Amino acid sequence: MGPRIMLRRFVIIPLCLTFGIGLASAEAQETIASDRPGIGSGSHVLSAGTVQLEVGVAFTSAGLFDSYGLGQTLLRFGLPGLEVQALLNSVVVQRGPGGDAEGVEDLGIGVKARLLEQPDDGLAVSALAAITAPTGAAFVSNDEWVPSAALLADLNLTDRLGVSANLGYQVGVGSIEDVFSVVLTPGISLPGRDAIGVYFGYAGFFAGAGNEHWLEAGITLLASRNLQFDVNGGIETGNNDYFLGFGIATRWVGP
Repeated sequence: MGPRIMLRRFVIIPLCLTFGIGLASAEAQETIASDRPGIGSGSHVLSAGTVQLEVGVAFTSAGLFDSYGLGQTLLRFGLPGLEVQALLNSVVVQRGPGGDAEGVEDLGIGVKARLLEQPDDGLAVSALAAITAPTGAAFVSNDEWVPSAALLADLNLTDRLGVSANLGYQVGVGSIEDVFSVVLTPGISLPGRDAIGVYFGYAGFFAGAGNEHWLEAGITLLASRNLQFDVNGGIETGNNDYFLGFGIATRWVGP
């Protein structure tokens, strides 16, 4: 996952889950459009009856702390006009000067709804609302029920080049500050026999206690119509925190 473990209370959870090859070409979205890897989310909404599972692992270095996220699990269910998401997230192992810590992240649920789809213009817009519950270990939990919302847009500029944009807001509750986020991620599908996508992007998180600015890049490989692999990484421009990740997305299409 992108933002460092020590600032996870500062982060909009749904926006940290993913980005996929789908923005790069309309044809790719007809096969599989994953919400991972990456910091942003694509606007694609699963068709009714489709179930999609996205999992991954990540290493994050944040100052004196190193952490490993195992799972990064997102389970998506397609319904007419929208999808429901189970944010199962990760088991986190953190190493630091005060000793090691292990535990699970907060669980949550989200709903993504299609707002606009104009295939002729290559434009798609959706909205994502989510809430996480304080179910995780103390060192990664928000300790509160935290709602958030985001507006997601994809624009295909050519058959192979596209851009994804997110505007997000996490509600401040308790000791947690309001957080605004902006994510901009261009991507391109490479020519050739294999369905390979490459992307790079920027993600900014803005709150009173301080801002974070992340640069990220990654690659996706569509191994089959219902299976995709990805590798990604990112760096925070102010303090050089960074993350590296690997993931898999697969789906089952209903009748």
